[in-house]
Amino acid sequence: MKNLILDVDFYDQSEKNLFGKNFPEEFQLFEQNLGQISLSYEEFRTYSQFRHQNAKISCFKSYLDIEQKVNQLAGTLESYLTFDDIDNKLYSKYSDNNEINEVSEQLGVGGILAYLSNIYGLTHADWQKIDITGYKDFDFDSTSINGFSKILVTEAKGTVQTDNSLKGNASQHRTSIKEKKKDDHFKEKYKSVDLLIGGITVADPKNHLKLWLVDPPAFGVSNPNFNRKVQLLKRLIYYSNLINHISSRTYISLSLKNRIEALKAIISIEPLDGLLLINGRGQKLSLSETFVNSHSHIGRSIIGRVTLLSENRAVFMGLEDDYFAKLIEQNFDKVLSMKSVPRSFNTTINCFLPLNKASDKFTSGKYTELGKRIFFLADNVEVVCTSSGFHYGIINSSNVRR
Repeated sequence: MKNLILDVDFYDQSEKNLFGKNFPEEFQLFEQNLGQISLSYEEFRTYSQFRHQNAKISCFKSYLDIEQKVNQLAGTLESYLTFDDIDNKLYSKYSDNNEINEVSEQLGVGGILAYLSNIYGLTHADWQKIDITGYKDFDFDSTSINGFSKILVTEAKGTVQTDNSLKGNASQHRTSIKEKKKDDHFKEKYKSVDLLIGGITVADPKNHLKLWLVDPPAFGVSNPNFNRKVQLLKRLIYYSNLINHISSRTYISLSLKNRIEALKAIISIEPLDGLLLINGRGQKLSLSETFVNSHSHIGRSIIGRVTLLSENRAVFMGLEDDYFAKLIEQNFDKVLSMKSVPRSFNTTINCFLPLNKASDKFTSGKYTELGKRIFFLADNVEVVCTSSGFHYGIINSSNVRR
């Protein structure tokens, strides 16, 4: 797993004092997470593309859609910045890239979301964009923390300059964040938000990535029960998107979608807590031998799907069986506590592809034909496990064997 060092500090003493005054319960947590913080570079990289979440564009509806395209989407960012996995440093190739707005936006979003996820123990699933009728959309920049007692919203800015140990361009972004809180529309939009945390992520050609914390105060107090509902829906929609990708026509995919719609429609979610997902005969769903055997998998414990990307590359995307089990059980506390340690490992993947979508160049005939599908093994594939339990790995034609 590639680690990224993020150097974090309050913007200045006045901002530190404001954090202590406005967020006394959170102040100690932030103080304990200053200085050089080690994060997963892959998670930062994907968080940097979260601004692409857009329900009106089918390929950008969710984090999972974005992660499939992260290499393409992150191309602009990595054209101007370089990651050094020896020093765990993301630095700018040039001293000033600020004419490229996309670079600064990606820096800003990636820095603050990765940092807050790290200190609050959040996963990608917690930042899933959702909408609930009668309320404003809960965008990728909002989440629930502290046992659902608080809603947290971020204000992200990013910039590139010659030396990020100096304030430089960051001072303009700080002014923008501070001025925004005076806007009446802004106050109305976030009237029920408990914490509004501003972050300015700054890159330069020599130092570790810098994150300056700025305090734009929030204006209201949220409802813990509603916060819990929001966070549960964020997670269920995230996993529903993944399971739909893995196996769209199965009972678990359809049943989970129906449960999400039921949760959206009710005020109190407690009557559905622990109500099992069932099949058409009223029986509890399970990961049967048939289900596992009909899907691509790693050691029968990570079940997923292989999708061909080109004539000589494919991607595996999967989820641990324990996550499937907890989603079927619908114990909300367990669903809301699901989390994996980000890591990477090399392994063998048992792969299935539809016969009509198989590429002769990719498999070179190294497969077994099983009706309308082919089966093959992919050896020594680097698989990344994210904090949400989502696994993915790129399979090259050189990995394939019968």
